[in-house]
Amino acid sequence: MVDGHQSGAAVDLEPYAQNRPQCLIQLTDDRVAVASVPITGKHGGAITLWNPMTNEIDVFAGVIKDQTPVSLVGHDGLIFGGTSINGGYGIDPVTPEGKLFAWDPQSHQVIFETVPVPGATTVAGLIMDEQGHLWGLADSVIFEFDPARRVVRHRTRLFADADGSRYGNDHVLLLRDGELFGVTAGRLFRFDRRTRRPHVIYPGAHGESPSARHLAMDRNGDLYFIARSTRLMRYRPA
Repeated sequence: MVDGHQSGAAVDLEPYAQNRPQCLIQLTDDRVAVASVPITGKHGGAITLWNPMTNEIDVFAGVIKDQTPVSLVGHDGLIFGGTSINGGYGIDPVTPEGKLFAWDPQSHQVIFETVPVPGATTVAGLIMDEQGHLWGLADSVIFEFDPARRVVRHRTRLFADADGSRYGNDHVLLLRDGELFGVTAGRLFRFDRRTRRPHVIYPGAHGESPSARHLAMDRNGDLYFIARSTRLMRYRPA
């Protein structure tokens, strides 16, 4: 653990061998949890607990040894996270598979860690459903995890090709009116939780290879994503 205090409007994680924040979530208190990638040539991404009002930070590097936390979600007082096997640029991975873990922001201890999808290099896109089950994307596999029993309930391979996103930036899941929508492997899709089948909404346009990236939803439930390199696209579910 590293204790730090930064004055002003921004916090610099470079002194703690961290850069490129990947995910921020609001905790139940006045803190924000930030997942970050280590600097070039280093392994050991961090979770930083940040108070935006005071800019006080606690940086916890190496929460999962030699891996980088890239996706976070809070539930029942814990932080659930997914990792990438990649560290900073300029260094090769030294672990084979991305992990799913639970971390206690009060005790600063890892409660458990597991491999939800064997062989997958990145676990990201984490989201909790109405039943308190955790969904995520690991390469091109969607999985459902039961935090209470700490077991993977099922896995479904969405596409034959894997998403090459180094830190899982392009693995995104959203829940809208009980339906799961997501982006991975360059496609926008809807996932039917009853049949366990994906339905591709945007496979690419005019003979292009799949190119959908990122995903966000507005207050009306419309979905937005980036496609064809720089185009902002909108999808309005029926």
